[in-house]
Amino acid sequence: MTKAIQHTEHLHAIYEIIHHWFAFFEGETVTAKSQCRLFTEDAQIVHAGQHLLANGVEEIERWLLSVPPEHSSHTLDNLSLEALSDNQYQVTWQTAYQAQRHGGQVGGSIIAYQALITIDEDGQARFRALQKTPMASNPNTRFVETFKMHRIKALKSRLAQLATTSSATPALSQYVQSPEMANLLDSILTQTDLTISDTEAAIIATTPVQSWRFDVLEQGGLYIKISQITSNSKE
Repeated sequence: MTKAIQHTEHLHAIYEIIHHWFAFFEGETVTAKSQCRLFTEDAQIVHAGQHLLANGVEEIERWLLSVPPEHSSHTLDNLSLEALSDNQYQVTWQTAYQAQRHGGQVGGSIIAYQALITIDEDGQARFRALQKTPMASNPNTRFVETFKMHRIKALKSRLAQLATTSSATPALSQYVQSPEMANLLDSILTQTDLTISDTEAAIIATTPVQSWRFDVLEQGGLYIKISQITSNSKE
């Protein structure tokens, strides 16, 4: 695997866990214990560089359970990353956070995130450290829903990683609603010159001669499920 391909694969994995991170707070998709799979055993969560919220996955699970439920949204803006080694990255981004309060009022803040992310032997990204620092109030008082966006983009990032990697492909049945679609998905992900993108409602896989639309259905769990695959020839 070339350095460029490895970097692309790692970037997809990094985007995936960030979208999983936010989806957890916006919808009931996985348990707090399952959410801890996004972290290394010794990971830390820090607030504003001073207050240690959690140290290690057991404390992270307790902290996740203590977060009050709310109808919230989170954007992912201005992401940048620096490779510290072949499998470790310093990642920063900015998030516009919103929450609907009683009476329909919308509050929120602009948050600066800084993360130390490790890529494990299976190509999965894990947070080793995650720091979030509120910078200012969010001036946007019109609530912007982002839950479905995070769910679609997490799966899109995962499929893009699978299309890039030379490692063994895991069981694709976990990404589709019916087992019959797993073989079709496998044949698409092994296409030459494949690119994967997303819209507000679907994932799009494209080659120079053909494209496929993956419609999705929310069923809970780590990944939103592909409910239908339709193809269109460009010829």
